[in-house]
Amino acid sequence: MWTYLSIERSASFRTSTLLLATVVLSQCAGPVIPARMPEAVERPIEVGIRVHERIDSETGVMLRRWGVTTNSDGIPLLDGADEGWWPDGSRRHERSWSLGEEDGSWQSWHSNGVLRSTASFDTGSGTMRFWHSNGVLAAEGLHQGGTRVGVWSFWHENGAPQSKGSFVLNRREGAWTFWSEDGEVEAAGMYAVGKRVGDWYLAPGETKEPERGA
Repeated sequence: MWTYLSIERSASFRTSTLLLATVVLSQCAGPVIPARMPEAVERPIEVGIRVHERIDSETGVMLRRWGVTTNSDGIPLLDGADEGWWPDGSRRHERSWSLGEEDGSWQSWHSNGVLRSTASFDTGSGTMRFWHSNGVLAAEGLHQGGTRVGVWSFWHENGAPQSKGSFVLNRREGAWTFWSEDGEVEAAGMYAVGKRVGDWYLAPGETKEPERGA
């Protein structure tokens, strides 16, 4: 039979239990999350051009100096003069960029000082030329924004023709002919999207068309 005293004791017990549970839960809970998280601070993008240098750590010789411009989106782009040197200090390349695009006249040299390549990007297209380290012309053809297009010719180091044919978007297309250093035709046939197609002439002893001058 419930009495006033027993009811009071029961109520007191329930109150104590609730207080104890509250304390336990508060101790087990994770860190308190503030009502408003602090806003992330974004670092400002440093827009503009910077000159970079690469130096040989052993000799102290400058190997390359080039410019990079960071645009408003934070993307770094090659920009301005780009110069390179061989470890002995001789010139390796001279070229320029305009916000990531080839620009102006480009030149490069072999380590022995012989001219290696030339190209002009003033109009976005033009002729590219390459030389062997002995000074003999190695390749010549047209480019569009640095991509080989149109007819290209290649030569062996002795000056004899090596191969000739057309490129479309830097891939062989149409009729191609390959010659040995003594002037004999090694192979001749057709390309489509950079792959050999159809019947090919192969000189005796050849199992496939040469891939020199690619």
